[in-house]
Amino acid sequence: MAPRAATTPAVSPLRRTLKRLFLGAPFKRELFLALKKVWTPPQSLYRHIYFDGPFDVQVLDRRLRLINGGAFEVETDIFWTGLPGAWERRSLAAWITLCREARVILDVGANTGVYSLVAQTVNPQARVYSFEPLPRAHESLKANVALNGYRIDCRRTALSDYDGDAVLFDLPVEHNYTASVNRNNYPPAYDVKETPITATTLSTFIEAEQLDRVDLIKIDVESHEPQVLKGMGPYLARMKPALLVEIWNDDIGAEVEALVGGLGLVYLTTDEDSPFVRTDHIRNPRGHVAYRPLNYVICTPGVAARLTGQTAGT
Repeated sequence: MAPRAATTPAVSPLRRTLKRLFLGAPFKRELFLALKKVWTPPQSLYRHIYFDGPFDVQVLDRRLRLINGGAFEVETDIFWTGLPGAWERRSLAAWITLCREARVILDVGANTGVYSLVAQTVNPQARVYSFEPLPRAHESLKANVALNGYRIDCRRTALSDYDGDAVLFDLPVEHNYTASVNRNNYPPAYDVKETPITATTLSTFIEAEQLDRVDLIKIDVESHEPQVLKGMGPYLARMKPALLVEIWNDDIGAEVEALVGGLGLVYLTTDEDSPFVRTDHIRNPRGHVAYRPLNYVICTPGVAARLTGQTAGT
């Protein structure tokens, strides 16, 4: 559920030097705060107008603080357009609705923690667990949690369908939104970095934490979503959490559907420009052509009715 921009090769030394000079220029945040009161630049422009440091954003009637580490595409987008704003606006709006009534929330593939932070902001009483195995993203996640004084439980662990050692495939860029335990995410010519990590299953986690319920899970793990769901084992059918899942292509969609089929759940999807609509199957044909994932909400008919404004079961 994040941009693909980080999958490009590393930038040149000259470009890095220019970026450092830009980030070091004084008073950019104050200038941009004044600017956005009177004008929101188009995305083609504002993605180049960023700063290094914290900023405030409103979520419903509460304030959330986020750190932009410089050219962090998601945080830059949020600074200029808000929450929900241009970035994943339909998914975040649905997430806010779902979080308000959830008691136990899992953010699998948290990156810098936007979904986790939104969850704790709109529902301070919820228990929120964030899973992010990429070391530099995990550090950004913890910094955001500390900045807000939240009690989000941050785990530098990957979730999969087994317990044990794993390898995270990463790129030599400042911030990567697409690191994955699946090597085939990247073309063979890419300079891929391998980082040893620990993997566990949701069933192992649930038992270790002695959770009697899980109400809501976001899964954004760059094509490894079926393995995460498989690792929930019998607790998927027993707890039936609402799921917000990124689907890369038809094959991944079919795998996810096979895991949740027969549980009495319904499928809602959005392209982020239009409201969530109900579908008969979990698919993404456009994902075979380019990196254009679709987000799905997989939930009970009652939850779907709240998100779509329809009568449950219709």
